[in-house]
Amino acid sequence: MKKFSIFLISVLLTSFFSQAQDWKYASISWIRTTPGENYNTLLKDKWAKLAQKRIDDGTIVGWDVWGVGHTTPESKYNLIIVTLVNDIDSLGKNVGIRKIDPEISDMDLEILQQKNWGARKIIAEAVVARKNGYSFVDSLPQIAVFNYMKVPLGYGAKYEKMENDLNRSPDKNAPRVAWSYSKRLDLNGENVGWNYLTADFFKSYKAAMQARANTPAYSKDLLQAFKSRKLVKSEMAGKLMSLR
Repeated sequence: MKKFSIFLISVLLTSFFSQAQDWKYASISWIRTTPGENYNTLLKDKWAKLAQKRIDDGTIVGWDVWGVGHTTPESKYNLIIVTLVNDIDSLGKNVGIRKIDPEISDMDLEILQQKNWGARKIIAEAVVARKNGYSFVDSLPQIAVFNYMKVPLGYGAKYEKMENDLNRSPDKNAPRVAWSYSKRLDLNGENVGWNYLTADFFKSYKAAMQARANTPAYSKDLLQAFKSRKLVKSEMAGKLMSLR
């Protein structure tokens, strides 16, 4: 009976994590919008439609736009755009406005490109591979906290084991309703600022802030495990658009 119970729990956990795993790779862009140039309108009228077309065609599985919280005019970026795929080769497939507007003239396309370039600046880009995650909700939550981690060379396996062990039995009653962590693929080395990214998801801004206000007392073993990585930065963002 005990063996059967352990087997059943294993099956349930496998099913639970597989349902949360709806993508394998992601392209992330950190963007600074230009005041007064209405980049949000371009996102809704053009790029969201292109993303939905790529989703409908099976090229990508999702496209999310996050507004970074607590930014100022001096902040490096204020938007994060995430494209989700299962095949990494799909990131560069079926792109371009002509996929949704095949009749657009060369002149109008040039005007649109100039307007888009003037409305935003891509500050940084990265490609990541999803390692694990879970979700207690059916749709993308409203708030995300992105945690940028720096793991020393050679400590990746140890760090991944720590993340998997810590999140093996998530609490359904906790403020965090979803979680994932990913490994950076596009850059590596001592001079790269971060090489792992975790994401904590919450239903509301209030829930996220309450979770941050809590100050837990960690065990000595957990504090020792934390030494496998350095938290470089943690930032909060609100969902602006999410397509599936």
